[in-house]
Amino acid sequence: MRSPRIGLLVVVDPRVPQTARDELAARHNYVAHLESLGLEIFGGERMVETEDQVIQELARVRTEGICGLMIYTAWFHRSNATARAAMECGVPVFLWTQPDPKTASVVGLGVGHGALEELGIEHEVLCGPWNESTQTKIRTWAMACHVKKCFSTARYGQWGARCLSMLPADVDPNQWRWKFGIDVQQEEQWTLIHRAQKIERSRAEELVKTWKEEFKEVKTTELSLVRSAQLYLAGKEFIEEYGWTFVGVKCQFELIDNFVSPCLPISLWNDEGIVASCESDMNAALTMFALYGFSHQPSMFADVSDIDFDEGVVRFLNCGTAATDLAGGKDKVCLTECPSFQATSDPKTGKSNCQGGACTHFIMEPGRVTLARFGRIKGEYVLYACGGEAVRYGHHDPEAIFGAGELWPWAYVRPDEPIEDFVS
Repeated sequence: MRSPRIGLLVVVDPRVPQTARDELAARHNYVAHLESLGLEIFGGERMVETEDQVIQELARVRTEGICGLMIYTAWFHRSNATARAAMECGVPVFLWTQPDPKTASVVGLGVGHGALEELGIEHEVLCGPWNESTQTKIRTWAMACHVKKCFSTARYGQWGARCLSMLPADVDPNQWRWKFGIDVQQEEQWTLIHRAQKIERSRAEELVKTWKEEFKEVKTTELSLVRSAQLYLAGKEFIEEYGWTFVGVKCQFELIDNFVSPCLPISLWNDEGIVASCESDMNAALTMFALYGFSHQPSMFADVSDIDFDEGVVRFLNCGTAATDLAGGKDKVCLTECPSFQATSDPKTGKSNCQGGACTHFIMEPGRVTLARFGRIKGEYVLYACGGEAVRYGHHDPEAIFGAGELWPWAYVRPDEPIEDFVS
């Protein structure tokens, strides 16, 4: 994903002479300021005065695929120009100026803000000098615009249907379409298995050889590694062929019972920027895709598996798919065998149907984290988001969850909010 592409219109009163405009542009330095935030800025080279000029300038910057429009009020101006810009641009709008006793920039912000309020046009507004607070607000808005734009052109692909009857993981594809603009395409797991079986064993073995050199330790069967490589390669071909932007996989039980667990392929896809969720959890995939849009880093889809109320620490568990980047690289990750309890059992013999697979195992290193989850309440989308600190926890139990403590990825996080609020 590229950096946010933001259109910039600088509005001014027609009576302001060119010399004063040049002095103001040099003093306020708005283009350089915005570019210093890592934004791609289109426009702002000249100031606009009228609706006609706004329409012309918008036509130019919109061809660049902007995700948001910044309107900078350099002076008092004709607010119909600001209104036209907001009505025509088709993207979120942010009004901004820097207070300057030598100009009427704040007056311009007020009249522009009032015009958009009068017309009921949603927008952000900020009057502030170029300081950390201003930078944070603008960067946050621009990244949100960027993610919204990514959503509007995305195609989510999913192998399989609802997993383990998890209602919070399932959504209405048509709701995604009208609310976010995301197209949803679903295929059966067998399409992935059949394609994986056609991958030449020599290609898979070459990849397995590389994995054995890259990972800290490998504790899986050779067959699990070969099939994981076949599934990894087949999935990448599938994703490219179908033009999927992010994906979900129903692992339990069809893949695990009949071919291989997709844990390692999912982990590596996320390392490579292909956002992928296991358990066909669509809301998890949506959250991971949004977080990737903000950070360009993979995220860990995990369950809250325990809470230490005394220490204010939450234990997060992922069942083997977490990206190796979250551990600091493959050389800090062990590959372990998918546990047999992940599969169904033969009703006659009681024997597990598990076909094996490779899981990533590590405990997340300390550092700042973002906790987030999209969900629905009575059909309406909500988002939980909170900061936190991943910590070293002295009570990790390798025997937890039938021994998964030494098989899967784990994280111990102290949320920024009180633990009671986190739980509720």
